[in-house]
Amino acid sequence: MTIMNYFTKEHEMFRESLRDFLNKEVKDNIDKWESDQKIPKDIWKKMGDQGFLGLTYPEKYGGFELDFFFEVILFEEMSKMNSGGFVITQQVVQSMSSPYILKYGSEFLDVISKHVKENNIARPEDIIVKSAGKNSSLKLFIIQSIDRKLSLSDIAESKSLEMMDLISEMQTIVYSGTKLDLSYCIDEYIDEEQQDELHHYFIDSETDEIEKALEEFDGEYEEFELKLFRIKFLSDFGN
Repeated sequence: MTIMNYFTKEHEMFRESLRDFLNKEVKDNIDKWESDQKIPKDIWKKMGDQGFLGLTYPEKYGGFELDFFFEVILFEEMSKMNSGGFVITQQVVQSMSSPYILKYGSEFLDVISKHVKENNIARPEDIIVKSAGKNSSLKLFIIQSIDRKLSLSDIAESKSLEMMDLISEMQTIVYSGTKLDLSYCIDEYIDEEQQDELHHYFIDSETDEIEKALEEFDGEYEEFELKLFRIKFLSDFGN
């Protein structure tokens, strides 16, 4: 009998990254959460930041549009934490409530829009709509590779990307609201004194435009270095 293997290399990388996260952030806390009869909300935020949630949902709503087997892995690994409350909470969100929101949510938004217009409710002009990256599987790969502290050159090489192309993808990820912890690799490209200088520049600057920074430093830094540090800065202070 032929045994089908539905899991690809990307699936297994996702499993490894998820398992590491759960062992680090969840496993040792389960007993306390069960005792408190409450799962802290910030664990879901952390899981979302690492790209573990919204796996099969559309990019325009912050999802990744990945296949069903990523979801299978999610629930397989979560169930290994031996907490029915922990795994069922996400199963309800992912598999029960979210499908209805996805299908019928636009009707609810139409009701809100009508209410806003009829009651002359002002909408703030500074609302930023964050968009997801064009390539969801690549986005997820980058998030999880950085979480595993792989070198940026290895990440780029594994996907046949130029370093500036990788930087562009990382920018898209950060501007979509996801943090990228670059503390493990930033020293390879920018020394501590330079990091301090750039930190003060972006703190004090009225804009984070790279063109303005290039003008300000007049050749002291390359575009790659400025963009890389801006990604770290936005992850640390902007998201």
